[in-house]
Amino acid sequence: MPHGFYAPTALDTLLILYVAEDDARYLTLAELEVPGATSRSVIQRWAAALVSEGLIERRDELLALSERGYSLVTSMIEGIYASQRQLD
Repeated sequence: MPHGFYAPTALDTLLILYVAEDDARYLTLAELEVPGATSRSVIQRWAAALVSEGLIERRDELLALSERGYSLVTSMIEGIYASQRQLD
């Protein structure tokens, strides 16, 4: 994650959009249900920060991972799998 972006809401937002993309769905901000987020305004601020950082794209009301965001989440997941394989 980029410096300053390691927060459950930011990471969960990226993971939710990753799963949605795998299902060929785009979510609106209103549909973005982030577990543990303290309020809708927190989700909105993190979504705006992730857009600003170039990790998600916003087209009208729809949110999706950017290529950079998709690559970041994929590399994080691959890193987790690699660590798990080393522990086996």
